[in-house]
Amino acid sequence: MKLDIAAWIIFLAAAVYTAFTYSSLPDTIPRHFNAAGEPTAFSGKEMLVSLVLLYAGTVLLLTLLNHFLIRRQKDPHQAVQFIQLPGLKRDSLSEEQAAHVQQQSTGLLSVLNLLLSLMFAYLLLMMIQTALGHQNGLSWDFWLLIALTAAAPVVMSWRIVRSVRRMDENE
Repeated sequence: MKLDIAAWIIFLAAAVYTAFTYSSLPDTIPRHFNAAGEPTAFSGKEMLVSLVLLYAGTVLLLTLLNHFLIRRQKDPHQAVQFIQLPGLKRDSLSEEQAAHVQQQSTGLLSVLNLLLSLMFAYLLLMMIQTALGHQNGLSWDFWLLIALTAAAPVVMSWRIVRSVRRMDENE
């Protein structure tokens, strides 16, 4: 829950920053960057509004999915019906294992929500800074953020499956 709140705080900060800088932006801003982080395509600054709306929708959707489909479920077996992890048979989980998967999956979605929020905020910031001439495009840390966002669900899913298998061995 705290990570979801952090994702919303980051979103609000990025949206406010975008709103405050919007009037000082040139009419044309970078909208696409190559692998080196250099801007390769440009569009009107109105595109930032669409990006902020997409950002809000992403954070909202992940927050709602996490809350209503997983966290809020009283029965852990009901919650795990919405979770697909490789090598894990949902129907054969004990009550303890299902509760563990429910708790860990909530954490996974919260981490993913936070990382995606950071990625959107960083992208908005760099687009604006590049448009204002304070930045030359994206820097290497964007690749780090992409790698973290891609790796986190894989690593966390693997850890969930591994911990459930260890619970099986201890029974």
